[in-house]
Amino acid sequence: MINVNVESLVEGDVVITPNLRSARAWSRAAHACAQGRALPTIVATTVWLQTLWEALRLSAPLPILLSPGQERALWQRVIARSNATPSVFSNDAMVSEAARAWRLAITWICPEALLNGDDGLDVQTFYAWQRAFRAALKKNNWITQAELTHALAKHLSPEHTWPAHAICKRVVTLPTVQDDPALAKLLAVLQARGIERAELTWRDAPTAPQCKAFAAAGDEWRAAAEWARSHVAAHPHAQVVIVVPQLHSVRHAVKRVVRNVLVPEVWGDPRAENGSKFNLSLGVRLSDVPLVASALAWLAWARAPQPLARVRVALAAPFVPAAQFWVKKAIEMGFPQLSMGTFLRRAAPTHPAHAFAANTAMWPPSALPSQWCERLHEALASIGFPGTGLDSENAQAAVALLELLDGLHELDEVLGACSVDALLEELRERCVTHDFQAEGKDAPIQVLGLYESLGIACDAMWITGATDDALPEPSEISPMLPRVWQRAVPVGRATPEVMRDAAPRMWAQWERAASTLVVSISGGKPESPVRPASFVAQGQWERVPERIETEISLEPMQSVPDSLGVRFDEAQLPGGASLLQQQAQCAFQAYAAFRLRASAFPSAEFGLTARVRGVAVHAALAVLWREVGAHSRWVLAEPAAQDRWLGEAVASAMEPVDKECKRRDLPGWLVPLFETQLRELIFEWLNTRETPRTPFQVLHTEISAPLQIGGRQLNLRIDRVDELSDGSLLVIDYKTGQVPATAPIAEPDVAALHPQLPAYALALASNSQPVSGLAYARVVREKHALRGLARVAGEGGASNSWLETSTPRDKSQTQFQPDAWTEIQTSWSQAIGKAVQAFTGGDATVAPAHSAVCRNCARQALCRVRVKATPHSEDDHVELDA
Repeated sequence: MINVNVESLVEGDVVITPNLRSARAWSRAAHACAQGRALPTIVATTVWLQTLWEALRLSAPLPILLSPGQERALWQRVIARSNATPSVFSNDAMVSEAARAWRLAITWICPEALLNGDDGLDVQTFYAWQRAFRAALKKNNWITQAELTHALAKHLSPEHTWPAHAICKRVVTLPTVQDDPALAKLLAVLQARGIERAELTWRDAPTAPQCKAFAAAGDEWRAAAEWARSHVAAHPHAQVVIVVPQLHSVRHAVKRVVRNVLVPEVWGDPRAENGSKFNLSLGVRLSDVPLVASALAWLAWARAPQPLARVRVALAAPFVPAAQFWVKKAIEMGFPQLSMGTFLRRAAPTHPAHAFAANTAMWPPSALPSQWCERLHEALASIGFPGTGLDSENAQAAVALLELLDGLHELDEVLGACSVDALLEELRERCVTHDFQAEGKDAPIQVLGLYESLGIACDAMWITGATDDALPEPSEISPMLPRVWQRAVPVGRATPEVMRDAAPRMWAQWERAASTLVVSISGGKPESPVRPASFVAQGQWERVPERIETEISLEPMQSVPDSLGVRFDEAQLPGGASLLQQQAQCAFQAYAAFRLRASAFPSAEFGLTARVRGVAVHAALAVLWREVGAHSRWVLAEPAAQDRWLGEAVASAMEPVDKECKRRDLPGWLVPLFETQLRELIFEWLNTRETPRTPFQVLHTEISAPLQIGGRQLNLRIDRVDELSDGSLLVIDYKTGQVPATAPIAEPDVAALHPQLPAYALALASNSQPVSGLAYARVVREKHALRGLARVAGEGGASNSWLETSTPRDKSQTQFQPDAWTEIQTSWSQAIGKAVQAFTGGDATVAPAHSAVCRNCARQALCRVRVKATPHSEDDHVELDA
């Protein structure tokens, strides 16, 4: 057998890896080295075996391969029906142990006579189980994953005809840690058939490790996380692996330490996500995720009264209204449990539990698992599972539960018709045994257990806890198989000698897995220090001093001016025109909003919020004018065409309204009611303000326009840009509330307070597009208005009116001569430039321009300003009745 590296892999090679994670890592490495060459096939060993078997089944009548879920269900049925099962045994606990014993017995070919001759109760019980299990497999022409390797070796032997579609050029394996005689036999058969065999190595020479010793495990994990963060910062495309022995037992502590280092902004929040910083392997049980636990509690509650703790879990679900007071009342009355019927008699008629109970009441006594899947889907949907507005982790947990539920379809052939209780028990068990981990996107840092890290190709690796107590790991022996036989073979991880032999093999893979390798230990005392694992090269160990949190010495209280914050040095400014407006109205408001990210607590509103209504109006008008395009096309169109355009625009704008109603559980009749009102509002606006206008062409709707000012860039979003008859542009901004007075905006001081339209004009002017008008379009029922500023058209001073009027100047406009228009834009540029300069310089002065600023800010607890706000201040520059 020859050794090859990833650059030597060619098309036709099949690389088999221990697990899916290793396959993905080597696939990335092969893709990086491909340089235009065809890539080899890289798959996990189990996937490769299943693919070979399915290929053989195309040309020969071979048994059907059971999935892990089907095999587990078959074991459960065998154990439940066997007379040999002792009454003290838990069927659920024995299923996984029996499946493990079956896998070991098949792989190492345990003679059945040994099982029958052993007088141990556990062995005798397993002997009876496996006989019934074999009979079921033979009767239904099934085969398990454990038998697959031996069966492939038999059917691919030289005396059998090998189908052409199963042929490969070369099989490449990774260095193994523990022997697998069944796989070794299969690979030997392939070699006899002329298939080459090679072993894949990541690096030819081992990497010299850096050895560190820490006082405590927490310091060790923290140092590893800080090292990983620094390595990724220096090499943005690097893949870094942190290995933690016994990760399943310390997972929560490791996650807390690593997250506090890599994602410090969510410190102390146990529900916070990792973002794309790191992935932590060996997730929690899916049944422990609160969203999934609530769904399982509801399904169990439908079948029988549940303990109050489980009822509390069901009612705490985010997708149903809270009704915990009934649980509290039941506790006060001394009830040990609560039935669904008792709860329904006291729950509000609108509570989803009524629909849920009506749905589950129609369940038949028995049905096929595939039929139960559909009914369970309907039951969960009736209580609103999984809900709306979920974060990434809960959304992935909901998908995982639904995928497990859909996977129960495969049990039709194994279980046949069964009760819903049997299927719910199977679903619960699958959730218990399913390790759930919310996946990040392209996380550069992976925190893995010992065996998951084997066969990984990465750029840097840190192995924690490399002590002689943790490595090698303790041996394991199956109680279902003869102990003497397990030790004599030896079988799997049955003896300490096997584990001691495996440890150096693990180390040989680690020291060739990365170009940078760190090994660390922790714990012990100076008088009794811990010892490193024996296979680690004895080098110079760097002892890292214990991290001690020093007490903070407080200086005497002193007054510190807080009107100047930290400078903003990035070229891209946050926010849009609102940044300029808040900076001019109150520098601290802009600093708090865009630098501190401080927002006000949301206030409760009845019905649809003003923001959602405004979004719907903007969306409807944008869709409408993108379809219509020109003033003349709308005016000359038939009423039927106008009605169709209007209907399509309003229908497309209802999505945010529908989401808001579902999120806040608003009445269902609110959506069609608002849709009718929105249609009438847009139609009224078109007839009163758009139709009487002089001809125009709508060039853009919802257009992004960058503004370069003061050496920085500000990204603006303009609602609409019209092209007028003279080729100049009119910028329109939709408003569904109060509209600032437009005439004073020509003055630089007022323009700084209301910089939205001036900023739009400067952004378009920087692209050499002549802007001759700026207007606010107030789309409000019975109070429509289109008003703004305009440049007089032509050298003769002709009016640039936007409306067909009999007078040369319409009251909705304030017009200026071309020279004055140019001077106004220059003054706008200077005023906005000063605001940008103040923001980037860190100006955080608490100085509201007028009382309305504080009324709309709601950050007084942070700035501690004391302003006596009047209902309508004269300096607000806001027309309340436009």
